[in-house]
Amino acid sequence: MTLAQRGNKEFFLEHSARFLKNGMSHHNFVSLFFRHLLPKKVRYALMTALALNVAPFACANARQFSSIVAFGDSYADNGNILNIMATTPGYAGTPTLAYLNSIYPTGRFSGGTNYVDTLSSLYGISQANYALGGALTGATNEFQGLPGFTYEWLNFLALGNVIAPNALVTLNIGGNDARDYYQQVDPVMEGVSSAAATSADNAITGINALVGAGAKTLVFTAGDVAGLPEAANYPSSAVAVGLAYSQTYNNLMQQNLSKVATSGVRVEYVDLAMIESNIKANPSLYGLTYATAGPIPGNSALVNEYLFYVDGLHLTSAGFVIVADYIANRLNAPATFASSCELGFTVADAFVGTMFDRLDLFTVATPKSSGASGTGSNSWAVFVQGNGVLSNRSSRDNSQGYHSDGLGTTLGIEYRLTSETMVGTAYNYSSLIAKR
Repeated sequence: MTLAQRGNKEFFLEHSARFLKNGMSHHNFVSLFFRHLLPKKVRYALMTALALNVAPFACANARQFSSIVAFGDSYADNGNILNIMATTPGYAGTPTLAYLNSIYPTGRFSGGTNYVDTLSSLYGISQANYALGGALTGATNEFQGLPGFTYEWLNFLALGNVIAPNALVTLNIGGNDARDYYQQVDPVMEGVSSAAATSADNAITGINALVGAGAKTLVFTAGDVAGLPEAANYPSSAVAVGLAYSQTYNNLMQQNLSKVATSGVRVEYVDLAMIESNIKANPSLYGLTYATAGPIPGNSALVNEYLFYVDGLHLTSAGFVIVADYIANRLNAPATFASSCELGFTVADAFVGTMFDRLDLFTVATPKSSGASGTGSNSWAVFVQGNGVLSNRSSRDNSQGYHSDGLGTTLGIEYRLTSETMVGTAYNYSSLIAKR
């Protein structure tokens, strides 16, 4: 590629920016070989650029949501079902309730916090939590006589509640339907399709009602009951039925949610089974020691070395933190894309500018007492050049505004072969910080 075919700066910027990546600090290493002939002759330049660019910026979570409105089952419940039990005949004052309170002391089924709690903390916003532990997609619950998901959203609407357009709605439901089906005596594969379809119909009916109440951003988490530690207590044939149920239900929900998304609602479908599978493959990568169920209840440091809680069904607080971080990254990604690209190109452009400053110095005609124009007696040159960045960007469309600042330094060495030819190497380090 010759520079005669395109502008010098555009060529260099394109080839250096091809390697842009996001991450820690920003480095550029460029090897240059270019030939610049006298003005009356045809000009050629050959550039080979290698840019290792790890751009750099620390971005705080954008406060893009005003609150969280949570629905679902025990993965999201913050104490609601235990509070209902405390005033319900047949549960109040019974050993069953006492036992549940002993292993779930915070009301969460993790022994500590759940993913809704962590999202609330990450965004610095409050949560209105309507989730009920044990809820099925319909009106019933694993705890006999207690309400399910249908009650959650019907009661929410009956109280005259609406959902603010900038509220984050979270929902996880359907897991208990699959568990109830495969854990019954002699579950049959033939009934999976029909039962899972009923569950999906129940779930999407509630979701559509919440969209009608104003929901604009929905996070739906879906799991696989066959991957839970408790599945080891059941025959493999039964677990296979549970797997089929989860897969059928999840596929139907993806189809249903795609229709919701076409109505203008932002839908994030979170695959818990995928997350859990990745953690099981390398627990230490996620700050855990074991991908199995913990040995004791509570929220101690020992418990949080495990992915799953002592019941073999729920995640520990540490496990839920991983899920919440994943969700937050998904939610934040579109808003940070613009700043990621712009900052990367800002750094690359500054480096390119430095290189062309050197090219301009090389080609300038400076009178000398002897020797060719523009050349001195010493063929070697070393240079150090600094640059700074200061910018503000306002919010637009789905991109959050940001303020950025940073400094960079380029160190290079050049060797002049002739008055028309030079080779050189340059290294750049830049560090930028973006604040929202």
